[in-house]
Amino acid sequence: MRRTSGEEDEKKMRWNATELKLLMVFLMVLDHIYEFIPGTPIWFTYLGRLVAPVFYFLLAESYHYTRNRIKLIERLYLFGLIMLAGNILITYIMPSELGIPNNIFMNMALCLTFLECMERMHTVTDGRKRIVLTTVLLLSLVLLFFTEGNYFTLAFLLVFHYLRERTKQRDIAYGLIALAMTNLDFSYASLFLYNYQWMMVFSIVFFRIYNGERGRGLKYAFYFFYPMHIWLLYIISQMLQV
Repeated sequence: MRRTSGEEDEKKMRWNATELKLLMVFLMVLDHIYEFIPGTPIWFTYLGRLVAPVFYFLLAESYHYTRNRIKLIERLYLFGLIMLAGNILITYIMPSELGIPNNIFMNMALCLTFLECMERMHTVTDGRKRIVLTTVLLLSLVLLFFTEGNYFTLAFLLVFHYLRERTKQRDIAYGLIALAMTNLDFSYASLFLYNYQWMMVFSIVFFRIYNGERGRGLKYAFYFFYPMHIWLLYIISQMLQV
């Protein structure tokens, strides 16, 4: 059966994972420029609210499709530790009051560890193994508190994974979590100056245009680009204060 022109146009409007990642990387850079460089317009970080949800949405997709989930988790821990070491070294050489709090790799690794433990709990019957899984699950939950993203990213990941085939319920659940970030304060100052995390709700647009395809991959590009641009912006911010 031949596709209609409308179906062809709709297909062209949809983006693969690589295309979404490249756009989000651009918006992420804008967000981090606002974070590190004084005087940057606040709308840079408004646009940055779209980034984390889309990356966790794509992380859930990677977890679903990968042939080796443990290897994916190990890779995130590896780059998380590399970035942690880099953060410590750079802030030791160029100390500041806030330092470098950014390390989304570690948060992603812990979120996937939690999810993997939950998945295995459904199939493991051995008592000792269940105790180990429960211990690792609880430990990852505690450690998440000390990472960038905190528990909201875990909530996002669980929604994206368990409601993967029910897109309407997924978007509603995600939207409610995003709107909960208003802290129920709907004043202008709260919504647009302090608690603008609610703008994450607009990421739903990108969930909808995702076509389910991987694209060209660029598997390791983000793993290297993310810490490098953070370190560069931090160094620039410190040089501007000299």
